[in-house]
Amino acid sequence: MSKDVFFQSSDYLFKLRAGYLIIKDNKILLARDYIGSYFYLPGGKIEFGETSCHSVKRELQEELNLKAKETELLFHEENFYYSQIFNSKVHEICFYYKVEVDLLEFMLQDEFELKENNLKTLYFKWINISDLAKIDFFPKSILNYFDL
Repeated sequence: MSKDVFFQSSDYLFKLRAGYLIIKDNKILLARDYIGSYFYLPGGKIEFGETSCHSVKRELQEELNLKAKETELLFHEENFYYSQIFNSKVHEICFYYKVEVDLLEFMLQDEFELKENNLKTLYFKWINISDLAKIDFFPKSILNYFDL
């Protein structure tokens, strides 16, 4: 049995997720899957018995090999969308944290890709905060955080 809070009904997948915001030089780090066309805030599924804050720290380690120096819960959101990866409708509840980290040298590039746990390729890109309203990304509610 999976440790992730992730299960399927006849109509929907349900995910409990934690995402993180890393900001540098007025840019925000966004991710994109190998199939998807849209960007999103990086993060991942929360495991049973795990707090959302611990999940963010674990995901940072798994995805970017980083340790969070500070974390701050910004907001949480309930989303409904269609996933190309799962070919299914998704009901998701996500907690979003702003994190402070020491960036690794390869992360200073405008875009880069990594394999998470030597399995799934993740694409990352630094986007100007002022350009967020112009691109296809989720959650759109982050625009309120930046008054865009």
